[in-house]
Amino acid sequence: MEDVSQKLVQPIFWPANSPDLNLIKVDWNRMKDYIQRQQPNLGGGKQPTPDILRNIV
Repeated sequence: MEDVSQKLVQPIFWPANSPDLNLIKVDWNRMKDYIQRQQPNLGGGKQPTPDILRNIV
């Protein structure tokens, strides 16, 4: 930390498991939202197969 403060850089202390930093989770949520908009009744409450998902995307 001394090296950082010597260069006049202000570190940002952020929790290690912050959801803001988990880009994969953000992308998967966007993908789920997109699929839900395209096929609101997809699977009839069951989990859709990979083939069905590929056809939508």
